[in-house]
Amino acid sequence: MQIIDKLWDFMIVKLNKFYLFAMVLMFPTISLQAEETGKEEVEKKYQLVKKLNASISYSSTSDDSISSSNHLSQFGFGGTIGFLFETYGLIGLSTDLRLVSQYSSPTTVGENFKGLFWNYASLNLSRDVNNFSLSLDLHFFGKHQLDNKSNLGNDVSYSEPRGAKFSAVYPLPLHHYPLLNNRIKMGGTFEWISFSKMTVGPQEFDANRTLWQLGVVFSYDF
Repeated sequence: MQIIDKLWDFMIVKLNKFYLFAMVLMFPTISLQAEETGKEEVEKKYQLVKKLNASISYSSTSDDSISSSNHLSQFGFGGTIGFLFETYGLIGLSTDLRLVSQYSSPTTVGENFKGLFWNYASLNLSRDVNNFSLSLDLHFFGKHQLDNKSNLGNDVSYSEPRGAKFSAVYPLPLHHYPLLNNRIKMGGTFEWISFSKMTVGPQEFDANRTLWQLGVVFSYDF
């Protein structure tokens, strides 16, 4: 019996040492798995999202000094970058550049608003609802540079925009193109902007000009 007891004690000691040695070897693997799990949980909470968009729309502008609205068109191209949160949706920044054309005849000097509008940066809030991607852009920074100059040959521009743009897009079913399927979306957009400053050469003036558009938008999600 003493021999059996000693043999048993010897096996227990060896097993304990083996268990300890195995735990030491497995600790880096366990730590790495825990770290990867933590990263996955963080990635699930939010992820970086990038989008490109293009739009074409009917547009109009007016202010207190114009008796009738001008008929315009806008073609724009831009992008959005932000973080997509599981709870809140997408929160990010958008920027876009637009070519503004006028196809109604100006009745007085200064009523041709053909030019370039650059939205420097706007706050973007987006959320997916029943396969639709709803997006709201809040405008604070940008400038509408007119092509035509003033009677004295000075550049004319409008700045300090305040307004919002709402878009709703739906993914196009491109099943034969896996790289594009559910990434390209199409929908509608509406925007209203008010400019509070007009610059003519070195001089600045208060302004009350509104610019709105209604059109079609395409987007591509990375």
